[in-house]
Amino acid sequence: MLDTSLRKHISFLFDGGAAFFEKLKISPICVTFIAFVTGLIASGAYLLGFPLAAVVVLWISGWLDAVDGTLARRTGKTSKLGAFLDVWFDRAVEGCILLSLGIKHPGASFSLLCSALAIILSMTAFLLTGAFVENKTKKSFFYQSGIMERSEGFIIFSLMWLLPKYLDLLSYLCAALILFTACQRVLLTVLALKQEGEKP
Repeated sequence: MLDTSLRKHISFLFDGGAAFFEKLKISPICVTFIAFVTGLIASGAYLLGFPLAAVVVLWISGWLDAVDGTLARRTGKTSKLGAFLDVWFDRAVEGCILLSLGIKHPGASFSLLCSALAIILSMTAFLLTGAFVENKTKKSFFYQSGIMERSEGFIIFSLMWLLPKYLDLLSYLCAALILFTACQRVLLTVLALKQEGEKP
């Protein structure tokens, strides 16, 4: 939701980053890889006992994750490989965040598993929508927004790291919001396919 509604208001942050990397002649896929490694470092920082540093590094990773696409469009280097790696690396970072929380707080493993299951269901709907619904966006495949997107996820993950006392509550909240998003995506996909002539 925030990714979709606020992007136009803060696009200068990503445009500036894209211009910086373009000047350095760094490719979009390289920036995607840097974002991925930075996200892994964030989880490592949390495991080492530096939750505040982990949050800062995580948001830097998120910024880089937005810059790579901007850079690709700016330089005319959009690619299926870049889109593939971007989505896969995002899920890997999220998985490492949940893993870091599970290692530090084994008592919250069930609630964290609920969040992981919700992510699987939501991303399955997201990717299937991208595969079956006609793409009319600037992205590499049809992007369906929802109440829980990357920014909202980072906010909740940050709170999980900073407020472990409320980890179970935050995990269940995360799972509920992601499942709601999954249902949104399934419903909107069904409607979109029906408009394209698909019969139930």
